[in-house]
Amino acid sequence: MDASEELRTEEMKFKPIREDFNLYQLSDGNILKIKSVVTRVVKNPDKIDDLGMS
Repeated sequence: MDASEELRTEEMKFKPIREDFNLYQLSDGNILKIKSVVTRVVKNPDKIDDLGMS
């Protein structure tokens, strides 16, 4: 990707489910389990398609 290409991203609202396990539910219903504290979540539909997660 070069500098002229624009990423399609969407900032997601989220709420902690269990902070001791770092589980978060996104505004679209998906649940993330991560190893660090989240302060911001950005969704990139192109990457989701690449990973077969759509």
